[in-house]
Amino acid sequence: ASDLYKRQLMAMMTEITASASIQGIIALSGYLPNLIFETPTRSLPCFLSHGIRDAIVPFKSGEQAMQTLKQLNHSVTWHHNRREHTVDAETIEEIKKWLMGFKNRI
Repeated sequence: ASDLYKRQLMAMMTEITASASIQGIIALSGYLPNLIFETPTRSLPCFLSHGIRDAIVPFKSGEQAMQTLKQLNHSVTWHHNRREHTVDAETIEEIKKWLMGFKNRI
């Protein structure tokens, strides 16, 4: 896997096992491996986005990551677009909105 995918995977894995210093996470076109996770002691806000035409990380993998995070009681904002493995202007705007809402919560 490329460095970008490794960083995204590490971010999502860190979120699940997070210490108190992590306040939230943004993961784009990512996935979680099939592992057993302990239920976290607190819920973290998460923004996940995935392109439905992503040929590098299948869309289904992003949906499964979203479901796993929800099952672990994390607060997940899910965004998908009609693009491939890329971030479009619409996604950037959705991230901005999420960050502004997130900023108001802390």
